[in-house]
Amino acid sequence: SDWSQATLTPEQIEYAQVDAAVLPALWEELQERLELSDFEGIDGELHSLWESYLLLAPLSSVVAHVELNGIPWDREHHHGLLSRLEEHLPEAESALREHVGDIKLNSPKQIAGWLEEHLPAEVLDAMPRTPGGQVSTGKNAMAQLPDLPLVQPLKDYSKLNKALGALEKGGQFY
Repeated sequence: SDWSQATLTPEQIEYAQVDAAVLPALWEELQERLELSDFEGIDGELHSLWESYLLLAPLSSVVAHVELNGIPWDREHHHGLLSRLEEHLPEAESALREHVGDIKLNSPKQIAGWLEEHLPAEVLDAMPRTPGGQVSTGKNAMAQLPDLPLVQPLKDYSKLNKALGALEKGGQFY
């Protein structure tokens, strides 16, 4: 059916009502399952997509509501925001590279490898691990290392990179 029409059919409205009633409960169940796995041990791209989704999920209903009420997505503003974020990425990358050198910054496996090589054994022993035994690089694990100079640049870079990924992927539909 054509959901781009100004007036929806009664069947479309009923379908949307069922979605609105069922999806929140389904989301809660899936989110619990996904948070339990914390996506550790899964390749960096899938992990980044999940993190991007988590950043955008709260906005999806807002965007849908706004557009359904006749207010279009502001592509110019969206692209301006992308540009401003992209300006800060090289600085964040440089700050992180001062600590980790020439590794793939979006790779939890390579970040974990760096941690394994550079942290004292007593710190590593206390850190959570993935099911495969790799040091966890998730935000909860990094929160256990507040005094490590690497942590803030890693948080800054990750947050900026995830926001950019989310906006780039999210913006292609508008």
